[in-house]
Amino acid sequence: MRDEDVLERYSSFLFLVTNTMKFLSVALVSISTVATVNGATVEFFVNKACDSASESFRGNCNFCADPPFDWGAVRFSDIPADSRVTIHNQDGCTSASQVGQGFGPSCWLQGATKLRSAFVACPGDRAASANMTLDAEEAHE
Repeated sequence: MRDEDVLERYSSFLFLVTNTMKFLSVALVSISTVATVNGATVEFFVNKACDSASESFRGNCNFCADPPFDWGAVRFSDIPADSRVTIHNQDGCTSASQVGQGFGPSCWLQGATKLRSAFVACPGDRAASANMTLDAEEAHE
């Protein structure tokens, strides 16, 4: 085998390895970003203060944290400012039990009734925050 042929094969091999490593690096960064963006922490507190959590939940967006018992406060963290959050005075995060709604990291204290569940929407979920529903035709316009 001539030196030129060996050099050409080696160059092709290095090109392939370099591009594969670039792709894997981009893929890893993308996966890490998605995990970070969609991660959420919801903590429940016995007292009417966000000082020492008794129950803690981690999950992706669009999930309901629903611990047993009554709670004095709920804290949302590890979410972006455009993630909608709701608090509820009954189990199950139903729309009928919603007693508060906001966006982003926050601490919510009970009002006249204890808190029972909390919901975290995906970032930018504005349609759900306005209680809007789109049928299939409107969604594609």
